[in-house]
Amino acid sequence: FATASTFPKGRVITYPADWGTRSRDLVASIKMPFEPIPGGSEGAMMAELKSAYAANDPILMMIWQPHWIFADLDLKFVEWNPIDGECVEESQEKDTACGFQQAAVHKVVWGGFEKKWPAAYKMVSNLKLTNADENWAIFEVDNNGRDVADVAKEWLDKNETRWKPWLDSSM
Repeated sequence: FATASTFPKGRVITYPADWGTRSRDLVASIKMPFEPIPGGSEGAMMAELKSAYAANDPILMMIWQPHWIFADLDLKFVEWNPIDGECVEESQEKDTACGFQQAAVHKVVWGGFEKKWPAAYKMVSNLKLTNADENWAIFEVDNNGRDVADVAKEWLDKNETRWKPWLDSSM
């Protein structure tokens, strides 16, 4: 993973500098033998990742899901150590690193939604999309220029066995 500018350390592409120092700090705290290089932007990071992938060159990059790149390329994750409880980013060490506290995506509705539309509220509560679902949809819209409604219809057509129970249990 070393490059001419990072040798003898490997290079890890971290989040762009204007996103903060979180990923750079993590590399330092667990004493990775890598030089953290901030990605210039999301677009620059994806271009570099696609270029390395096409050339079959090794690359290590901090990245997040859901993201369309996972629907485009067969990428491999470096797994963090499993932990009990919460991942505390600020106190990680080399052999017990857990990565980042995982962000939660919440479904939110208007405060009166449940009372006004109880069945719809239950359906929204039951709805569960995976990263793979979202990666695919984002790729189709952002990279293939497809209409959101068409992508949603295709997902519904292909996944009736998943969404029908959400709907049925809400009635």
